[in-house]
Amino acid sequence: MKKTIFNALVVCLLFFLGTAELSAQKKGTKQRSSGTTSSSASTKSTTGTIPNLYLGFGGGWNYQTGIFGLEVEVPFGEKISADAGVGLGLFRYKASVGANYYFDTVAKGFSVNGGFTYASGILGAEDQYEGVINTSDFDIVDENGDPYVGEASISLNAAPTLDLGVSYNARLGNKSKFVITLGYGVALNDAFTIETDAAFFDTATQTALKRISPGGFMIGYKFIFGIGG
Repeated sequence: MKKTIFNALVVCLLFFLGTAELSAQKKGTKQRSSGTTSSSASTKSTTGTIPNLYLGFGGGWNYQTGIFGLEVEVPFGEKISADAGVGLGLFRYKASVGANYYFDTVAKGFSVNGGFTYASGILGAEDQYEGVINTSDFDIVDENGDPYVGEASISLNAAPTLDLGVSYNARLGNKSKFVITLGYGVALNDAFTIETDAAFFDTATQTALKRISPGGFMIGYKFIFGIGG
């Protein structure tokens, strides 16, 4: 099921690419048949041309495409666009889809965005880790706070998030842009859980795991280059 969700998001990315390509082909056909270079072949504004498709790369902390990934954005007019991406986060594969609203234009200025990000288990692992916890292991404790001794089962879970953010889009040239995003990701489940009764992560371990788990404060960047239009 988890792999199906990840594959579905990758399909969405390919769908966006295909939609933009089809749109470009239709515009080119219309332009050739009319024998004119009217404004219908591209959307222009005072801040630059809005292309059929933006394609590039990006990354960041708790960002939708992880530390580094592939980014695609498809404009729908001057104020709205959809985006998708795939990448590698901190030990996790990530894929995302989202939507953006621009206060000025897709080509430049501030925007608000929301989306869904799927983060796999650690490097794709979906199984449980089972091992013996010794008395010297203080990262797992019992209900009294003492070091846990015995068998423990730890799950490395897929961790989807709902993301909200604010971005600033700086135009590069006529059709490309550099984007900075600040936001927050709401985790839909815990990335690490102990399945064994009466075994718990201690406070320091919980804090460390939260820092490397998807969700929380987000900062990211992307360079995306306009294609078509």
